[in-house]
This record gives sequence, C-alpha cells and structure tokens, in this order.
Amino acid sequence: MTGKPLRLLSVGKLKVPFWKDAAAHYSRRINRWRRLECVEVRDGDPALPQAQRNELEGRRLLEALGPQDVPLVLDERGITMTSPQLAQLLQKIDNNAMGRACFIIGGAYGLD
Repeated sequence: MTGKPLRLLSVGKLKVPFWKDAAAHYSRRINRWRRLECVEVRDGDPALPQAQRNELEGRRLLEALGPQDVPLVLDERGITMTSPQLAQLLQKIDNNAMGRACFIIGGAYGLD
C-alpha cells in the first residue's frame, strides 16, 4: 500500500443490495492500494422539510470530520477531474504532514 489512508464520509446506509455489493467491490479494490475508512452518519428525519434535513445532515458530516481531514466534496456541480489530476491532488495532500484526503457524499437531497 502507498500513501496515507483515505476516508469516506457519507450520509445514511446503503439499502439496495446492488449498491451495497458495488460499494463492497470498490472498497476491496481501493484497499489493495490504500487503506479506506468508511464512516456513515445518520441521515435526517424524512419528516423534516428538505432544507432542515440537509442542515442536520451537514452538521453531522462536519462533526465527523477530523482535524487532519482535507474535505473533498463529491458533487455533480463540482470540478471534473481526470484520474491523473485526482492522483496529483492526492499526492499533494499526502505531502502535507497533517493532511488526509476525506471524500464526502451527501444525502438524498445533496449537501447543505
């Protein structure tokens, strides 16, 4: 294994067997390259209005971040990167003595 461990923060648990299997498959593949720590925060109450639910989930994600985590938010409106660009970014984070890449995935309604 090379590089620092990676961290993945996500909202809620996967419920559909297909997605659970896909996540396990990719976790095994990533773990051959780097250790991957997956942390799931509880999703918001479905009875809450969407804005309040997102705010609650956002607070839980922020609370789960460690002081060494460099947040990398996965969002469809974000910057598109090629594999080499992502590798360069991870290398840059690895070179920072106190940093660790932490990918963040929001809930069903995105992030606050």
